[in-house]
Amino acid sequence: FGKSWVLHVKDVLNTTLEENLSMVYDTVKYLKECGREVVFDAEHFFDGYRDDPDYAVEVLRTAGEAGASFLVLADTRGATDPLEVYDVTRKITGVLEAPVGIHAHNDTGMAVANSVAAVKAGAIMVQGTINGVGERCGNADLVQVIGVLATRFNYRMDVNLRMLSTVSQYLRDIASIEENPRQPFVGKYAFSHKGGVHGDAVLKNREAYEFTDPAVFGNTSAIVVSSQSGSANLAAKAQEMGLEVDRKDPRILEALKKIKDLESKGYVFENADGSLFLLLYETLHGSPQLFELEHWTSIVTWLGDRQIVECVVKVRVGGVSMSASAEGNGPVNAFDSALKKALSPVYPGIAYVSLTGFRVREIDAPSGTAAAVRILAEFESNGSRWTTIGVSTNILKAAEEALVTGYKYFLLKHNKP
Repeated sequence: FGKSWVLHVKDVLNTTLEENLSMVYDTVKYLKECGREVVFDAEHFFDGYRDDPDYAVEVLRTAGEAGASFLVLADTRGATDPLEVYDVTRKITGVLEAPVGIHAHNDTGMAVANSVAAVKAGAIMVQGTINGVGERCGNADLVQVIGVLATRFNYRMDVNLRMLSTVSQYLRDIASIEENPRQPFVGKYAFSHKGGVHGDAVLKNREAYEFTDPAVFGNTSAIVVSSQSGSANLAAKAQEMGLEVDRKDPRILEALKKIKDLESKGYVFENADGSLFLLLYETLHGSPQLFELEHWTSIVTWLGDRQIVECVVKVRVGGVSMSASAEGNGPVNAFDSALKKALSPVYPGIAYVSLTGFRVREIDAPSGTAAAVRILAEFESNGSRWTTIGVSTNILKAAEEALVTGYKYFLLKHNKP
């Protein structure tokens, strides 16, 4: 890349405008002589064009004359709006012969819009990153750029659109970046419907609230249940989970009332499919006779800077009490291990259930140590995944609820004694 803004040439490089042009020309020329294809990024181009358009264009022209295959206009500070990007790009493509590209940053939240505007103005290269990862507020999210160009403007690109969701998630995993469920096109909630009006309409005609088929991007449509949902949403979700029920069944309204009451206390069922299934099952069929937790005790012993955590759990299965003990690296871990150990003689499949996530969040932080907490526990077994929730002012009680619900879900859905 090279400088195209007078400010950077003088104040950052501490050189003359002529010398900067010489450096651009010599560098591009050298790389071409080495047999390389050169893509020249004009850093801060839009700032430079705004300040001194003649010089900014001269930098591009110099790189082109030296042999650059592409001239990329960079909005390095992310401070340009789509109308300006379109106007400037249109002018550049009209006066220079080399193909033009766009490199947009997201400091003002317009990197994707600016990239699309540049393409509409004649740019044929878009630089960005999957999921928008990048300096400061990030670069243009190529997932969104590709999605917009494909669905709104029918551009043909050498891209397998159905792999976008997979690629997006894969890169988050290897970079240890938390998933963005509301990411357009590929996010978990991109095609989800929570409001009662929305859910009812989508069940009748997907096109009512979905601008395209989510399968095009490897995503799926979903009905999400929350306090905003109506009976149509909840009945559809129950059927999706394998529970046969009519939307006019009075038990659906009963379940909906329970959900609204629990969400007022801090529960969030849109992220806790395991807990939602158990709530619906109990409303429709009564409490499943799987096991009951009678009590558990966890003891933490400190030996200097080393701790020993032991837990004893007592459960009742089919009228028979069984107990087990286990150690762990904390009270919850020890409880989890002891609970599975106690249940394994009757439900051996439970040994193959893994706890893959355990997230704790305070609900009313101003209450300090008296605050209620919300725990989301994520489970996995043989490729199947589910999440449960627990809420309490006692973190151990919230953990107990999430874990017990998680194992009951597994036994109902995937295992029999």
